[in-house]
Amino acid sequence: MAGLPDPSLLETLDREGWTLVSRDVNTIPEFVKARLAAGLTHGGVIYADSKRLRQSDARGLIRRLIAFVENHSAEDWTCREGWL
Repeated sequence: MAGLPDPSLLETLDREGWTLVSRDVNTIPEFVKARLAAGLTHGGVIYADSKRLRQSDARGLIRRLIAFVENHSAEDWTCREGWL
C-alpha cells in the first residue's frame, strides 16, 4: 500500500479492518477527523511518537508495538487512536 494517498490508505485499511501504525502525526490525524466528520469510520491508528522513538530505531518500534498489542489486542480499534 506504499504510495497510496492518505485518504485512500485510510479507506482501504477501514475496508479490510486493519489498524494503521504510523509516524505521521501531521497529516493522518486531519484525514482521520475528516473521515469521522463525513460519517465514515477508520480501522484505527496507532501513532509512533518520534520524540520517544527515533526514525532509525526499528527494534524499539517493534518492541513497543509488541507490548502495545499484548495489552490491547482484544480491543476493537475501529475509530480509535493511540500512541506507542
